[in-house]
Amino acid sequence: MQEASRAWGENAGRLADAQDVLHRVTVDGAGSTVEAVRTLLIRDAALVGVYRSACETNANIYRSWASSLEGFQAEADRLRVHAEQAQLEQAQGLALLHAQAPPSPFSDLATRPSPMQELWDLDRQRGSIILQGSNQALAELQRQAEDLRDRYKSEGNRLAEALHVPTPSEAVQQAHLDTDVPVGDGALAALLAPGKDPQLNRLNGLRDQLNAGSTGARAEYLALLAALTPAQLALYGVWNPAAARNPIPAGTNEDVLAAKNWWAALDPASKAALTAAVPGIIGNLNGVPYADRAKANKTTIDATYNDPGSSEATRKTLDTIKTALKVPGKNGTPRSVISFDLNNGRPLAALAIGDMDTAGNVTWNVPGMGTTVDDGLESWTMAAQDLYDSQNAAYRYLKQANPGTAVVSWLGYDTPGAQPSPEVLMPYKAVTGGDRLAAALDGFHATRGGGAAGLPKVNLVAHSYGTTTGSYALTKTNFSVDTVTFFGSAGVDPRAVPDTTALHVNAGPDHKPAVYVTQALNDRVAPYAGIAGSSVFGPLVQHGDWLRVSPSDPAFGGHNFSSDGGYDPKTGQAYKMVTGHDAKGWSDTFQVAGATTGHGYLDPGTESAHNIALASTGHGDQIQKLVPLKQEWAPALPDGNSPFGFNIDPWRTFPDESNQDPATLTKG
Repeated sequence: MQEASRAWGENAGRLADAQDVLHRVTVDGAGSTVEAVRTLLIRDAALVGVYRSACETNANIYRSWASSLEGFQAEADRLRVHAEQAQLEQAQGLALLHAQAPPSPFSDLATRPSPMQELWDLDRQRGSIILQGSNQALAELQRQAEDLRDRYKSEGNRLAEALHVPTPSEAVQQAHLDTDVPVGDGALAALLAPGKDPQLNRLNGLRDQLNAGSTGARAEYLALLAALTPAQLALYGVWNPAAARNPIPAGTNEDVLAAKNWWAALDPASKAALTAAVPGIIGNLNGVPYADRAKANKTTIDATYNDPGSSEATRKTLDTIKTALKVPGKNGTPRSVISFDLNNGRPLAALAIGDMDTAGNVTWNVPGMGTTVDDGLESWTMAAQDLYDSQNAAYRYLKQANPGTAVVSWLGYDTPGAQPSPEVLMPYKAVTGGDRLAAALDGFHATRGGGAAGLPKVNLVAHSYGTTTGSYALTKTNFSVDTVTFFGSAGVDPRAVPDTTALHVNAGPDHKPAVYVTQALNDRVAPYAGIAGSSVFGPLVQHGDWLRVSPSDPAFGGHNFSSDGGYDPKTGQAYKMVTGHDAKGWSDTFQVAGATTGHGYLDPGTESAHNIALASTGHGDQIQKLVPLKQEWAPALPDGNSPFGFNIDPWRTFPDESNQDPATLTKG
């Protein structure tokens, strides 16, 4: 009890210190916002005082209970001592009463009591008196013990009922504060009464129109945001945090150009205020430079993470993004979040590797099924980093000047669940994702077009279901991209994309659309589960024919290249084969679907990574048909007890000498 009293007393001391700090805080300036902050400080000081008083009361209650316990214990000890003495006397009286009568030594004088008999009679009388007295004493002591027990319980109950920590509503009443103002979140907004500000009311109405699909409200909404004072912007963020942290719907190309001009016309102070108050809008607004978007998205991520109302699942998502940002590429390549949308619990994000505002070659890397921000951002960004590194290596390989590269790890759409989910067999998520991707590509074109750095080469690289999404996107863009590379494709919809001419892709050196396609022989997922599955199982889960076709089909018109390994006689370089469906190999042992470590489509050293880098830097015409390599499957250890117990890289590759020039092979 004494320890509990000390603990409550320490809490009271801490709250007294906090109350003193709040009393001493001064806020300079004038206006409704400043007055509201002053009022909030006064309210908080009063509320802290209520809880400090409660802590002091509870400390006194425990101190009083400790003192009462000492008194109760002393009284109990006294009663026990008296009871033990009475029990001894009781035993003595019983012994005297039950003692045997002594035999008479004078049988002839039996008519007279002997002296011993008289003594025995006197002892019995004395024993009876002692027993009666001890029984009376014990009965009294029992009564006192019961009274002590009742007083102990009564005092304990009284003190327990007195222990109390006020609820927020009770604290507000005890502090004699306005009950219309909540405690905690929303207090400042309530004090400022934002509903009375006509500009903020108008802003909310415009945002509702935007969310409902109105395009006419966009320009007025942005103009009104820029016209607000910093205090009004701060209030808007407090009053409507969802509007501040979530993007506005993507607009047309004209909307992007208008947003670009709008942002460029703002002074640095206005840009800083908007980034701080409405970061979700700025961080996702096409037309705003990507460095500014990255600052805004960091603000959104930090504010959401520190928000007490954010769930653990949301914080887990943000931890994943922060981890992906902390891993720099080679030579410290910068990483940044260029879009971030909580998306009602299914977060979407795009993480850029390199400088999006100055790079001369920019590539969107689009993933397939089962790749989410929560479970996939880190691994897909690692694959994007591999692509970035391979592109830089391609410039060295070609002995060309590097214009600066950037690769976007784009998880900006809701991917279908991994198999056995039937979502991958359906087109719906690809269609919706295609709309998002088209907006991102067109937005980049408008943002960089006419800028000091000039319009860069824009490329799309897509894997698995991402190729389905990318193909839909490239039928909807206003601007053409420079190259497209599909690898491990889950198929394209022939009704929407009958051939490469349906895609908005610029022509390559051969005057045909610069569309490049690869499908590894060891990739069993893409042709069977992705393409064939869409025709076999699609109608079972949804009426209609969702048959997709492979972009590797010559009739599609793409430029096919190998991912099965080979030997480059010009450089003496042997390239590894792809052993499964994954963009980045992960398994140390053979997997039916997954690629082994180092043998994914984008893993450095594979033929596919080299060729994808050439294609996505505008040099698809430099892709060569390599000398085939013999491929043997080598068990890991002689004592392996399973056919699947293999080394991390069990494929042994060497030139096929059956029909090659020996001199060339010697060079290799």
